[in-house]
Amino acid sequence: MIETVLGGIPVDRLGCSLSHEHVLVDFVGAAEVSPDRYDADEVFRVARPYLEQVASHGVKTVFECTPLFLARDPVLLRRLSEATGVYLVTNTGLY
Repeated sequence: MIETVLGGIPVDRLGCSLSHEHVLVDFVGAAEVSPDRYDADEVFRVARPYLEQVASHGVKTVFECTPLFLARDPVLLRRLSEATGVYLVTNTGLY
């Protein structure tokens, strides 16, 4: 099983995958990063067509590698995954 933002899926459902992508990154620094620094609805509007485009080329899964202190937003990723049908896998670690 692979844990996506929508829950676990069998490995054989991953399909063609992009292995290291970023939907949103904020390089302001760990002490200042905050969801208040971006509009999640605007990010959704801008990012959705890109995910739809990769899906149209056969991509089923995107490994979204933004760490916590660069604005990782699993709620936004879940919305995007639900809207596009692309599985999004995010990380849980820090660096």
